[in-house]
Amino acid sequence: MTRWTKDKLEVEPSLAISWGTNADAKVWTFNLGEGVKWHDGTPLTADDVNDRSHS
Repeated sequence: MTRWTKDKLEVEPSLAISWGTNADAKVWTFNLGEGVKWHDGTPLTADDVNDRSHS
């Protein structure tokens, strides 16, 4: 979803174009970029990310 920059050790967007937390930081929300695809060309969906983050 995000990655570290190579030079400054800061978080930058990767698959997610933006993100944030709820008030107590227990729930994170990531907004995916458009046009992201798996290696086989299948579109990446929010369900794909949700399935992987809860396994």
